[in-house]
Amino acid sequence: ACRVGDNRFMLLLTHTPPERAAGITERIRRAFAAAAPGIAATSATASFGHAAWSEGDDASALEKRVGMAFEAARAAGGDRVESA
Repeated sequence: ACRVGDNRFMLLLTHTPPERAAGITERIRRAFAAAAPGIAATSATASFGHAAWSEGDDASALEKRVGMAFEAARAAGGDRVESA
């Protein structure tokens, strides 16, 4: 895990099939939303994008696809997981 921007973090899930990665990020998203119970005026949401490493990828190509998935999640209203 590392910070890649002011409010962006990246998890590198090695040896993890895309379907499992989607499940992991969905569980994190739900846990984040449930982290502040009892505070009616506050809601916490998180958007996630994920992509699988493809043959021939370099780190930049993978990061670009993840960024596109993240932006798609935000554009669709946020508080969701999108795959690239």
